Amino acid sequence: MNEKLPAEIHAQTNRIKALNTVKQYSYLNPDQITGLRNNLDSIAKEIQNLIELKITKNNIDKIEPFRQQAAAVANIKRNVLEKLEKTANSLQELQTKLEEKRELSKLIVEDIIPKGEDLKKYINRLKTRGTLYKHCKSELTWFNAENSILYRTAAILENQYNQCNQAKERLETVKKNTPNNFTEENASSMNLQLCRDISTFKAKLIPLINGMNTY
Repeated sequence: MNEKLPAEIHAQTNRIKALNTVKQYSYLNPDQITGLRNNLDSIAKEIQNLIELKITKNNIDKIEPFRQQAAAVANIKRNVLEKLEKTANSLQELQTKLEEKRELSKLIVEDIIPKGEDLKKYINRLKTRGTLYKHCKSELTWFNAENSILYRTAAILENQYNQCNQAKERLETVKKNTPNNFTEENASSMNLQLCRDISTFKAKLIPLINGMNTY
């Protein structure tokens, strides 16, 4: 047990050194990642050699589990480095795209925004358009109000027109039922004669009605 401690301590020390090396870099470029991979390969190989040497000296035929352990450490190291490499590549790609978009935005802004006299002319055009917009908006409001008034007036006139048509129809009906010899001069006499005829007709009806009631 005591013989295994130096190798394990040495391995852990090397691992701490490697982690500290990684910690020191805020951004790892491909060359730094390759250097870390080489260092970790050397550390893994050194760990495996120490384990095999210790087992050989003690004549212990159990080298396979330690080899598996060393292989596991190497796999962990490889996975970490692959993730670091992918992250570094992604970061580099994002930085490149960001820089391209910055340059594109700069070009667009420079092309769109006028300068000097052109800027003054552009501002004057905006002011003119603003004044014209306010004027047109005011006229549109006035037209909308006039439209509402005209709409209500048209509705009133249409109603009056319908009433006139109805009155005209009633007048035509009266004319059709009026005798041909009817005039303003004989209207009173004809009305009096009509009342007399109605009274005579009622007088004739009364006996008949009374006779029917007796039955």
